[in-house]
Order: sequence, then C-alpha cells, then structure tokens
Amino acid sequence: MKVLLMCAGGYTTSALMAKMQKFAEEGDVIDAKGAASFSAEVDNYDVFLVGPQVRHLYKKIEAEAYSKGKAVGQIDPRQYALMDGEAMMKQAQAIQKDMMKAKDEIDNTEFVGESSLVKITMKGTKEVTKVEITAEDSLEKEDIEMLEDMIVVAINDANKKIDKMTEQKMSKFGNIPGLF
Repeated sequence: MKVLLMCAGGYTTSALMAKMQKFAEEGDVIDAKGAASFSAEVDNYDVFLVGPQVRHLYKKIEAEAYSKGKAVGQIDPRQYALMDGEAMMKQAQAIQKDMMKAKDEIDNTEFVGESSLVKITMKGTKEVTKVEITAEDSLEKEDIEMLEDMIVVAINDANKKIDKMTEQKMSKFGNIPGLF
C-alpha cells in the first residue's frame, strides 16, 4: 500500500510519517508532502490522508481521488496532535479496504438501461453483458438473438477503442485534473 500524508507543506506530516513507518507492512510506502502537490501525485499512491491544517481542501482532493479509484480520508486532529503512527496506519488500511470493497461491489453489480425496444445489461466495469431487443413482427427470433450478440461485441469493442485513443491522445498532457 502506498500512502501519502498531506498537510500545508509536508513538514509536520513528515514526523507522523516516520511514526507510521514503524507499523507499516513490508513493501508499504508512506510519504508526506504538501497538499499543493496532490494532483501531480494522485496516480502514484493508493491512499491519501489529509491533515487538519488543509481540511478545507478535502472535498476537492476527495473528488479527484475517487475519480481515479483512490482512497482518501481525513487525519483525526487528536491523533495528529499525538503523532499516533499506529492509529494512522490502521486508518489508512481501513480506508483502502473499504474503498476496495465498494469498488468490488460496483464492479459486480449489473445495471440495466432501457429504451423503447432495447434493454442493455452492463457490469459496473461498463462491460456490456447482454442486449435484449423486443421482437417486432418483421424480425425472426434467431435474427434477434444474433443481433443482440453482435451489439454486445460491437459496444465492448468501441469502448476498448475509446480507452486506447484517450490514453494515446491525453497522455501527452500529463495529469491535468478533470481533463479525462
């Protein structure tokens, strides 16, 4: 797990970072930086803990972190004042666990979109799993089933092409919040 502690300049959270490292598991990374560096760092960490002195930025940080599938939480001012590294490490682990549980729940949920003659079922991952077309007198049952399967394949293929082009075109801009 990679954790970034954020405060105004990263100096005070550096002391907390050192205490947290005593309770980190092997391979965990814990860093401390100023909140101004968040957008440049959002892709590099799994969990972001926002210090009390920058809590006014929490909603902005939370929105950007969640849009990237990252976990975020606020550092309890009391634990911050006590420099309780163990409590902070437990908080980071709990936040990440809760975030992963919520993501799994969304990914494994099926969503159904409907219009007059078409019903589409998608996973939370946006993968289309089923297309249903209401039979019209002019269409045979076998034709409808084949058409439904072809639509599923075509939608998923288009989504992959969109993702590929978005990555190719937008990667040259770096990490600009809200751009893609």
